[in-house]
Amino acid sequence: MHEAAGTSGDAGTGRAAAPRPSASRPRSTTDTGIAILDTVRALAAQPDRDGVCRVLAEALVVVAGADGATVRLHAVDGLRPRAAVGLPDDVEQSVVAAAAIDELLTGHAASGEPIVAFLPPHAGRPGAEDASRTGRAAATLLVLPIAAGGEVIGVAMAVRYTRRRFSPHSTAIATALARHASAIIHQLDLVADARAWDSSLEAVRSASARMSRQSTVEDVGRVVVEELRRVVDYHNCRVYLREETDELLPIAFEGRAGPFEIVDPELLRTRVGSGLTGWVAAHDEAVLLANAREDPRAVQFAGTAPVDESALVVPIRYDERTIGVITLSMPGVGRFGERDLRLVSILADQAAVAIENARLLVSRDRLTADLRGMLELTTELVATLDRRSTADTIARHLCRASGADECAVSDYEAASGTLVFWGNHPPRPVDEYGDPIPLSAYPATQEVLDRQSPHVVAADDPDADRAELAVLGEEHYGQVLMIPLVANGASVGLAELYTRGRVTFSAELLDAVRAMANAAAVGWDAARMFEQARTLAERDPLTGFLNHRVFRERLGEEIVRARRTGAALAVLMADLDDFKLVNDTFGHLLGDDVLRWAASRIRSTLRASDLPARYGGDEFAVILPEADATAGRNAADRILAAFHDHPFQRPSGGGLAVGLAIGVGSFPRDGVTATEIVDAADQRMLALKRERAARLGARAAGRG
Repeated sequence: MHEAAGTSGDAGTGRAAAPRPSASRPRSTTDTGIAILDTVRALAAQPDRDGVCRVLAEALVVVAGADGATVRLHAVDGLRPRAAVGLPDDVEQSVVAAAAIDELLTGHAASGEPIVAFLPPHAGRPGAEDASRTGRAAATLLVLPIAAGGEVIGVAMAVRYTRRRFSPHSTAIATALARHASAIIHQLDLVADARAWDSSLEAVRSASARMSRQSTVEDVGRVVVEELRRVVDYHNCRVYLREETDELLPIAFEGRAGPFEIVDPELLRTRVGSGLTGWVAAHDEAVLLANAREDPRAVQFAGTAPVDESALVVPIRYDERTIGVITLSMPGVGRFGERDLRLVSILADQAAVAIENARLLVSRDRLTADLRGMLELTTELVATLDRRSTADTIARHLCRASGADECAVSDYEAASGTLVFWGNHPPRPVDEYGDPIPLSAYPATQEVLDRQSPHVVAADDPDADRAELAVLGEEHYGQVLMIPLVANGASVGLAELYTRGRVTFSAELLDAVRAMANAAAVGWDAARMFEQARTLAERDPLTGFLNHRVFRERLGEEIVRARRTGAALAVLMADLDDFKLVNDTFGHLLGDDVLRWAASRIRSTLRASDLPARYGGDEFAVILPEADATAGRNAADRILAAFHDHPFQRPSGGGLAVGLAIGVGSFPRDGVTATEIVDAADQRMLALKRERAARLGARAAGRG
């Protein structure tokens, strides 16, 4: 049983128990006062908690006339012994266990009044079992709460091995000393806390200085998890940044997540509003939880077992908005306190400034890189007006600026509603270029060009344009970003940026790429206009073939190349039969139709490297690089077959037979100059026409 102290007299048989030898001699009031004064001085002189507890335990034995004394203070794992006098360790532990100290203190913490407890027989004293056979009473405890800051932080106990109540006088003195010791401990704690707080603030200042030197947000996050370890004990720490899409991206992690030694960042990724981290990001409020397991907002990591876990989650706020979150956790209940919350909040404020500074540095570096890239792009575009080279240059710079895996650049013809593929990075085979693509089958692409706005098509988007998804599937890409090339208010081309996986382009990056695309569009439009001007100067407007002047220039270039490399070269000279009769009979408009038809038949049989030309009114010429006389004759036969298999059809109906004579000249068999080779081909062509005329004349004479 136990009861509050303060009643007079001794319990038990009603007579005074035999005094201990050390307490048998009466102490005068003066002696007691001197002892108390010495104890008070000794308590005040102690540098730490253990010293105060030791002095208090020694004083309790004397002033309370006890056989022993023990002082215990609260720790994370319960009451821990700090000093004991006259009690062996095993006895001290068994006394504490038998007395159920936590239960004794319940209800007495606020008053701080002492408690007398009588232990049952055999409870924690040497020879208790033998003493019980001789009729001796159970041990007696005087329990004195030690309080600081309004909370019970420990207990002091005076122990007697006999059932003998402590006198009111000794109890009052012991209580006064315990309270004085409590005050000293509280002062020491305040000093220790102040020193610890000052040390923590110094650590925070050091961390802030270190963060300010970082150039990327990832480096800032790494400093946070490393420096927090100096001020807060944690099991794991995660630093998140809030993306524009409301995703919370982990930029730094320290510790473990359940059984995972190496943690995949995707496991830690979350969103605003999801879990404790997401809740803090959404509400701009810190969360301090004694046990996150009991909080409905908490979300457990996949593959981990539910455990009791303390949590401290603090927003990283800049300019009155949450830009990130710091999340700490620790196994066990109540492992974080208000002090930890204050320190992490201070560090979070410093981290916010460092993160924004790092972002500014990154933005500055990106702007510098963008401007450098823009300068390099415009410099290269000014250096050439060749469309193929211009398209390849644009594709290379856009690919590098965006971080895409591939970039294709196409020309847009609004009148015909077609795209023509002109350039790529990395380069594509030449045979993939040049075929017009009707945009009627690609509505998403047409909309990009019409609205002049970028658009992303993702391979895993079920609502995306089916035609675009088919292209992504064929090329094994995860997404494509289509950006129109706009010059003078009109869409003149299209850049398509392909990536293997899903990529979220930031608004900043997208603006930079669009700015580069607009600059590229000016260069592309200039190349288009130059190409058109050159076409007018170099090509026959009716057939699109090279004109006579350019034919002679290109033939000279090919002869020089053939001389240098030893390659063969052939030239075809072709002339339509009785073309003047067509013009005179059906008119020049039909004559133009015949010329366009003849050009299309010739073009359909040639290689990409062959160069057709309109040599004169109804004369055509073709340069055949790396072709000898035999290859030249084969090419001539293909043209004649095309004329025969696809005869000209008049608009009014009915076919019109159009004949053609072709002569072949070759290098070096027929000559080593352009004039010699053309003359040889021309003479063979004229010879064929004469032979045909002779045959027709003989046939007519025979009929006559």
